[in-house]
Amino acid sequence: MCGLAVVYAPSCGEDLRHHAMKNMLEAMAHRGPDGQGEFVSRHGVHFGHVRLAIQDPQHGAQPVTSGRGDCLVFNGEVYNFPELRAELEQEGESFAETGDTEVVARALQHWGESAVDRFNGDFAIVWAPGDDSSMTLVRDRFGVKPLYYWSDDTTRTFVAASEPKAIIVALEQLVPGYRPRVSRDGFLDTSLYGAPVAPFSLFEDIRAVRPGHLIRVDFSGSLSLTETQYWELTVTDVVGDVKVAIDGVRTNLSDATRLRSRSDVGLSTMLSGGLDSSVLAYLAADIDDKHAGPRRHRRAYTIGDPHRTEDRENTFVSGSDLAYARVVAEESGHELIEHTDMVSDPVAFIRRCARSRGSIVSLGSEIAMAKLFELIGKHDRVLISGDGADEVFLGYFMQTDASGTVNQYYSSKNSRYLPLMYRKSFMSAREAWARSTREFNRRLGDVAPSIRSSNHYLIHYLQLRFTLPYLLDRADTLSMAESIELRVPYLDHRLVSAVFNTDKSIRFSDNEKELLRAAFRDRYNPQVIDRKKSVFPYGESREYMEALRREVKRIVSDPTSVVSEVYNVRLLRLPFHSRRTFTLFEKAVGQFYLHAFVCQIISLDELGREHGLTV
Repeated sequence: MCGLAVVYAPSCGEDLRHHAMKNMLEAMAHRGPDGQGEFVSRHGVHFGHVRLAIQDPQHGAQPVTSGRGDCLVFNGEVYNFPELRAELEQEGESFAETGDTEVVARALQHWGESAVDRFNGDFAIVWAPGDDSSMTLVRDRFGVKPLYYWSDDTTRTFVAASEPKAIIVALEQLVPGYRPRVSRDGFLDTSLYGAPVAPFSLFEDIRAVRPGHLIRVDFSGSLSLTETQYWELTVTDVVGDVKVAIDGVRTNLSDATRLRSRSDVGLSTMLSGGLDSSVLAYLAADIDDKHAGPRRHRRAYTIGDPHRTEDRENTFVSGSDLAYARVVAEESGHELIEHTDMVSDPVAFIRRCARSRGSIVSLGSEIAMAKLFELIGKHDRVLISGDGADEVFLGYFMQTDASGTVNQYYSSKNSRYLPLMYRKSFMSAREAWARSTREFNRRLGDVAPSIRSSNHYLIHYLQLRFTLPYLLDRADTLSMAESIELRVPYLDHRLVSAVFNTDKSIRFSDNEKELLRAAFRDRYNPQVIDRKKSVFPYGESREYMEALRREVKRIVSDPTSVVSEVYNVRLLRLPFHSRRTFTLFEKAVGQFYLHAFVCQIISLDELGREHGLTV
């Protein structure tokens, strides 16, 4: 896991370009504390990289260049690099290093852009062939690793990076008077799905490379960008036999976990005690792979409230996460490290999350995640996580109703009412509805008819392409803030394709994620496998919520906050005016959703202060 940066600005002086690159790498230093490199191509493109050394720590420095003038910077991992190296060696290539960086570079030189079809991993790549005045940006199939860019045809300027804030600090140098603005489309996506869906970001004119796509940037004449899709979910060879489907899940998830165990600096597990992370903890303990590297330790990390012991009816809360995590850790042979601080400094952690994310904090669980990653970062560099399982195996019961019309409010019907709180000068409720409807329909225009024509396929597709980006964005940014590489076996494209192409009668059931449960019920502890679903923990005490209320009350009374440019703060003042009104509001909307909304307000305020964000 690393951070990459690219600057092409022929209208700016060399010193200015170097200074912009320096600021970009400093802004992403947390992504790569083990090394930093820069390279300027003969075409005047500046490449930069900060490295978190995971594979072959003594080598693998970037940017990677060749005598032909090629240049590669990439973030993430290509987990099947030993197999690719063997294939390239059979075709006459030789290697001096043992990690994936040299393999990725040589594969691109040998096979060109088509090499990405062979990669099994999570990656964001910028590759410039030396014999051509162009470069190619590539993002993995599900967007596990981020890649953003900004371009201006008039000045032929192009900037790319692993995080939007790196682009912002570059533009502050390269573009006189630049100030970031809120993207209305990105903001609407955040209200609907938790985060902007590529190509949008929260910032106007900063775009995200779409998952499964590559963008070729040609600067031989006028700056031109050409986008190509190299992979997409498809409906082919649907499996209707339950046993075949179960065997496919077992085989693919086991192998995905095996590949993602490859690390030269050890491997640990994020263990919430829920189904998804528990299955991975069991599988990780059984890994047998000659390329797995040293297993110096087998730790698992969890966070939870030790006082929560009972299930809560009609909620997402399911007993004690800690109790289940302890059972799984003992049975799988992991040393369990527990974090139980769910109360302290909620406001400070929301602001910290906002700076790490470079986006809005959408759910209260991000605070607990940030606290847990802070603990993990003191001990480990590589972590396996259960992110993505809910989207792959249809774990959100509120999003699996295929009986009605599927529209942009599929994730939460109540999200249609959020624009009523927007300031009209920012975006009226009517405009928000029209804009979100138009964009939803436009996006579906790119989806295959076999998916669009079936509500079951469409709902599944939306979870993988619209819901998943939020989970991946928070996973990447919060873990990388502590220099941790997070790996997600559930998003191995072989597994996702196999599940997506399972008959709807097997995928959709009254028992959420039944296909995943059925695959491992007879192999691991059935009490763990059949546990009721629960959300990642978040603070719930009155003291905790009161601290958040006071902070929002202060923000909505501050006319200089960007919150006052986005929201009608007169509407927001009443619910947060006193403990009594706040408690009544909490009972009306539910603590989970109120907690999420409070996080969004505080984080938007922080982004305004951090970046001078305006509308």
